[in-house]
Amino acid sequence: MKKDNLSTLIQSLSKAEKRYFKLYAGRSSKTKVANHLLLFDSLNKESNAIFDYKAFQRTYKIKNVSALKDYLMEAILDAISEYKSKSDGKIALLEELQYMC
Repeated sequence: MKKDNLSTLIQSLSKAEKRYFKLYAGRSSKTKVANHLLLFDSLNKESNAIFDYKAFQRTYKIKNVSALKDYLMEAILDAISEYKSKSDGKIALLEELQYMC
């Protein structure tokens, strides 16, 4: 059994990118701990092992883990895109042009 794309993505993030994601994701969920942040933290702790999504689902009583994985993947990609655009002016300019078209 091999690691899935989400786990690989999280493990490939730098410390700064992980911190930025947590801040980015925390903006939308100030009142309670969001399930996607629980999943992010759980996957981040599992550095080399295969993650047990069924155990995660039972522990946190999540109904649809695959939807949560998709949501987390999209949130990470959005956050990293924003993070990179803030640090690179060329990316910011390209994103602005993309929104204009």
